[in-house]
Amino acid sequence: MEIKSLIKTILITGAVIIVAFVLEDYIFSNLKLAGILPNIMLIVVSAFAYYNGSRYGLYAGLFSGLLIDIFNGYYLGTNALIFMLIGFITGFYANIVMADDIKSNMIIVAVNDALYGLIFWCITMISNKAFSLYYLRGIIIPEIIYTVLLTLILHYPLLKITTYLNNQTVRQGNELI
Repeated sequence: MEIKSLIKTILITGAVIIVAFVLEDYIFSNLKLAGILPNIMLIVVSAFAYYNGSRYGLYAGLFSGLLIDIFNGYYLGTNALIFMLIGFITGFYANIVMADDIKSNMIIVAVNDALYGLIFWCITMISNKAFSLYYLRGIIIPEIIYTVLLTLILHYPLLKITTYLNNQTVRQGNELI
């Protein structure tokens, strides 16, 4: 990949992740439904991985998770590890299903959000923080619903951004990151 195209891809991806972080942390924090916040960063990581493959999802997950850990995390690296894992696993579906199919994207986001919630719950249980089974029923399931509904809105813009990045890369005959 030409260095100019690589820098452009990294800057656009970073900007999308930062905008998603600002939306999640500052705007949607005031739009909680029943005290639940949608996981916009998960939508972005899932979309980038789903549209571009495992390696791209891994890097997007690392950057997203570190951003969350630095500003909101209990332990540095927890979210980074979870988002990297989710991005890497989701990237395997890039060649299996059609990227522009919103139903499969919504299913992947729902599965990823459930996986994120369960892994995060297990980590907090190991670290002796008191989370009960209410966390599974009262937070994970409503968050999945809220996040999947928000995926309906964010699917098309993320698809357009990824298509633009892929078209820039295809013109130069190289793979995206």
